[in-house]
Amino acid sequence: MSKKQETEDKKTKEKKAGKRAGSKKKILIIVLIAAVAAVIAIVCGINYVKGHVKNKLDAIDRIDVTEAEDNYSENTLPPEDNYTTIALFGIDNRSNGSFETGNSDAILVVSINNDTKEVRVASVYRDTYLNTGKDTFRKANYAYAAGGPTRAITMLQKNLDIEIDGYVTVDFNALVEIIDLLGGVEIDVSSQEAHYMVGYIDEVEELSGKSSSYVSAGYQTLDGVQATAYSRVRYTAGGDYERTARQREVIEKLVEGIKASSYTTLIQMLDVVIDDISTSFSSEELLAYAKDASNYTIMQMDGFPFDKCADTVGKLGSIVIPVDLDTNVEQLHAFLYPDVTDYVLSKTVTEYSDIIINNVGQYEPELD
Repeated sequence: MSKKQETEDKKTKEKKAGKRAGSKKKILIIVLIAAVAAVIAIVCGINYVKGHVKNKLDAIDRIDVTEAEDNYSENTLPPEDNYTTIALFGIDNRSNGSFETGNSDAILVVSINNDTKEVRVASVYRDTYLNTGKDTFRKANYAYAAGGPTRAITMLQKNLDIEIDGYVTVDFNALVEIIDLLGGVEIDVSSQEAHYMVGYIDEVEELSGKSSSYVSAGYQTLDGVQATAYSRVRYTAGGDYERTARQREVIEKLVEGIKASSYTTLIQMLDVVIDDISTSFSSEELLAYAKDASNYTIMQMDGFPFDKCADTVGKLGSIVIPVDLDTNVEQLHAFLYPDVTDYVLSKTVTEYSDIIINNVGQYEPELD
C-alpha cells in the first residue's frame, strides 16, 4: 500500500497515535556479532576472520563494567561453567552520542549453554518495578539512564539473582539498515498492528532518512522501516507485553537471516553496526564465541516477570508489578538454566520482594 493511497486524515490520526506511544523511544537492535563472525569463519576460514574482521570489531565502543559484574546478591549461586549470561540493552543515543546514558527501551537477558549451544532469552519489561540502584524503586529502564550499563547490570544481577558475564548495547539506528541488508523479515501483521504502524513508519522514516510505505494486514516481508515500526507498536491489546513479544519475534528473524547470509552481506552488516554498538566483550572474546556461534539455537523466548500485574501508581505512572518478585526469580532461573538444580533464592531478592509489596501493595497476577 503506497502512501499516495492513504488519506491525509488517516495519516494524521495514526501519526498522533504513534507519537503518544513514545516519540523518542526506540526498540532494541539485536545484532549478534559473534554469529556474524561465525558465518564468515565458515565461508572464509578463521584465520581470515582474525585478520580482517578483528579490525572491525576493535572499533566497537567499549565500557568497563567490572564494578557491576562484581556486584551481585551475596547468596547468588553462579550457574555451572557451561553457561554464559549476557545482558542486551536497546537505547536511542543519537541525541548525545553516548552509550553511557539513555533509557533502555529494551532489556534482555540471554543465557547460552556453551555445551549444547542452546540459547534462552528473557526480555525484562521496561516498566517493571524494581530496585534500580541506591535503593531507588522505579521502572527498570531508569537504571541505564541513571548509570549506564554499569548500573543496569547491577540492577539485573541483584534483582534477578543472576551473574552477568558481559553486555551489549545497541542503538536503534542500525536496525533499519540491517533488516534491509537481509532483504526484510517475514511477519504476519494483524489489522490492529497495521493500524498503529502508520504513525511509527512516519517517524522512523524521518529519523532514518529512508523511505518506505504503509502496510496492510497479512503475512508479508517488512523492510527495515516497517519492521522497526512493527517492533515499536505498543497500543494494541496486551500493551507492552505484546510489544516485547514482537521484539523477540524480530530478533529471532534477524538471527535466522544472519546465519543464512553471504560473506558480502555479513561484511556490510559489520560496517553498518560498528558505530551503533557498545560492549564489554573484547574482540578476542567475540571471536572465541564465533567459532561455534553458527550452531546456536534459540530454544525459548519469554517475558519477565512471568506472573505480573499492571497498575498506575502515583508519579511512576503505569508500572509492571512482579507478583511476587521472589517466585518470579525462581521461575526465571528454571527458565534460563534448566539443568541447574541447586539454586537457592538469595536474601537480597527476598528483601526486594517484600519492599515491592510494602510500596505498592499485594496484587493477584493477571490471567493470560
